[in-house]
Amino acid sequence: MNVMQLLEKNQQVHFQILAVFFQNGSEISYKKLAKTLSISAPTLQKELQNLHQNLVAFHEDATLTYLENDQVQLTLPLDFSLKNSFIRICQRRSIFRFCLICFFIEMSQRRK
Repeated sequence: MNVMQLLEKNQQVHFQILAVFFQNGSEISYKKLAKTLSISAPTLQKELQNLHQNLVAFHEDATLTYLENDQVQLTLPLDFSLKNSFIRICQRRSIFRFCLICFFIEMSQRRK
């Protein structure tokens, strides 16, 4: 099983965005980012906004900034850990799945 399969589609896109930044440096053209990820500009815009919110929720000093000349800049603090953010996302997803399974078990028992 691929580790990325544990994530929801938008979370997979977030990690792909981060991977592009890590490969290309802290600034990248908006158009190049959309082309690299093979997603539309509106989808990229939405995912960048969501990624920014998730990054800030994980570490308040993390930012995604739109610069002039169609550039997007990722700024991560020195103590930011991609590994820890990935683990946190997986934990939240696992907890959600566990709760969902418990809910369906409870509902099936009530029907009996």
